[in-house]
Amino acid sequence: MRMLPSERGLEWLDVPPDSDSPLLEFWKSVGVDQELPFIFTLSPDTLLDIFTRILPSSTVDSNVMTNEGSAHKYFSTMAPYNVSRVCRYWRQFVFASPSLWHRFALLSFRDPSNIILKNAISHLTLHLEKSHDMPIFCAISMIGCYASIYTVDVLQEMERHQKRWRKVKLWFDSVPSIFYRGSYLDNDCDKRERIDHDDEDDDHYQLEPQEDYFQGGVAPPPGLMPTDGFVTDDVDDAYTSDVSNDFNEVEQQENIPQGGGVVAVPPPGTPAIDAFITDEVHDDAHPDTENPNAVEHEENTPQEDVNPPVDEDDVLTAISLDSLSISDSDSDSGSGNGRGHRKFLPRRLPRLRPEVDSSSGSPTSVISPAGSPASNADLELLAPAPAPATYDTYVSPRLFTEELIQLEELSLNNAHVFRLQSTKDNIQPGLIHSLRRLTLEMSEDCKKLAQWLQIAPNLEELNVAFYSSDTARHEFFADQPICLEHLQKINITRGLRRDWDSHQLHSAAKAGVFVMRYLTCPALTRLSVRLGGDECVQHLLEFFTRSSPPLQTLDLHIIDRPSTGDGGQFLLLTRINEALTHLPTITTFRLASRSIDNVGLLLEALQSRATPLLPSLEHLEFLFACAQPSQFVDLVRSRWRVPRTRTLRTLILEQCLTRRYGPRLPLFSSKKDPLQLPSEWVGVKEFMQEGMRFEVI
Repeated sequence: MRMLPSERGLEWLDVPPDSDSPLLEFWKSVGVDQELPFIFTLSPDTLLDIFTRILPSSTVDSNVMTNEGSAHKYFSTMAPYNVSRVCRYWRQFVFASPSLWHRFALLSFRDPSNIILKNAISHLTLHLEKSHDMPIFCAISMIGCYASIYTVDVLQEMERHQKRWRKVKLWFDSVPSIFYRGSYLDNDCDKRERIDHDDEDDDHYQLEPQEDYFQGGVAPPPGLMPTDGFVTDDVDDAYTSDVSNDFNEVEQQENIPQGGGVVAVPPPGTPAIDAFITDEVHDDAHPDTENPNAVEHEENTPQEDVNPPVDEDDVLTAISLDSLSISDSDSDSGSGNGRGHRKFLPRRLPRLRPEVDSSSGSPTSVISPAGSPASNADLELLAPAPAPATYDTYVSPRLFTEELIQLEELSLNNAHVFRLQSTKDNIQPGLIHSLRRLTLEMSEDCKKLAQWLQIAPNLEELNVAFYSSDTARHEFFADQPICLEHLQKINITRGLRRDWDSHQLHSAAKAGVFVMRYLTCPALTRLSVRLGGDECVQHLLEFFTRSSPPLQTLDLHIIDRPSTGDGGQFLLLTRINEALTHLPTITTFRLASRSIDNVGLLLEALQSRATPLLPSLEHLEFLFACAQPSQFVDLVRSRWRVPRTRTLRTLILEQCLTRRYGPRLPLFSSKKDPLQLPSEWVGVKEFMQEGMRFEVI
């Protein structure tokens, strides 16, 4: 069965309007002795740069795909799609250049419809096939409410190409519940049944609006990736509450699949299978599969009754599913690599006919030389071969450490559902030496987090966000400290879904305790961590003593009061001062806490002339601190007038009070003239005139 590109939602693949011969061939035919125009002397790399600059181009932020029109605009204005529309010759060139396909992003899907998701999966398949064996730089994010079956489709497609992963981000709001059970039983040694968490209980709580990270981007929490990469600087506060979509909720009608796709009946001679997905597949759950009348009825059902016709003028067309089959395409029973398992494919995507590349090996240039012309025949869809019937379900995504040899950067939410495995049975997962940057958002599972860190000995940057999802299990990882000799940046924050529940800061604190107790990081330069009052007293000094890092930036957020009252507060400040004595290299320090009644003890230590605390300090910020204005003025004066400690350049006081439950400190913006300082801050006027930044917000 052949299907046009427009029928798969890939309208931009149609032949461009100019059906004449390419201009280059024209000039060669009519100008034998004439000099070619200057444009024909430019290299393809240069022309590609010109096209990408002058053609209409979309950015991820400007295109939030909520309907078919916005999705079409996004796909038609992003490279290499827009370049392929220049002319027929460039369309052929794009299709023959794998290096134009191995970098792609499918982001900004907010409450996507079934049509949008089907088109996105078609684009994903196209990129993976056209990029051949090149390393994959990919970012995929699906936000909001949608059927979790599409998460399975994307993960299965990506899992098949994990050998090529270089920089990958996979963020999904909707995850089937079978993932949680499967990953738990596969990774936890006690094999107890996991108690699923009901996300609806979290919708009744709201967090207080506050910032818990550096405004200047010193230590941002993990969030949506920018267009070109995978290091985050922003937080998406528009994340909606998670809606659990089980397999049972995907197909509500017995004969009509989600989105109106056409489900093909298996050919005669092959076991009939059920076309609808459940969490667990049983033989007695499909009575219609043994009834010939039921199959005959489905065959005789008119296609237009199931999949209504779509107007040809529509920019995005519904994708009809050629077939629904069960495949073990990833397994190789004869290879002996231990991967001979069968997967249950909820929806089998149409496969493109593989492109024949006459060149040998992977392209080494930025753009591969043009090969054989691409035509519509390249887009002919082939019916998948009959696959052996099986009722094994797709439990959860598996990552084989021996295959991830090119992986440098990985970003996952729901990281706890991914199973780290070896390609051989009964062998612990190996090491991923290439992994440098890791971003994980996951449930409170310290064992799982430890497993991720133990396989990445060369890790340089770590972002972790815990969210509360299982109240039955909170045991900590009990083992020797994990030494990460190359780790330079740690950011422990709360999750992106800030409206989930009121316990996210406490969940972040549990991740912070794990870092303080079990990690040794001798090369650490940046640390952003949340801790409870008691945990800070117990583990902060221990961590810095054990690691002795050349730390330059410290963002410390104390989320609750010590359990021992006023004495505990005094001990907390004492422990913070003692920890800071081990960090003479700090240039940026930020303390956020509503739980400390007065930071006077810390301010006095920072003013000490005998043994100055943090002698290299340049930027100081307090959030929710309590102290008198005169105490901050004395701090600035002592730091500015002593030559050997005259390094303080910035002091920012945000939402600070004179005392607990007292009035706010007088506000002042750094954009104002120092002559307009309130009387309480007159003492810092001369220092501001000399270049110091002082701000009370």
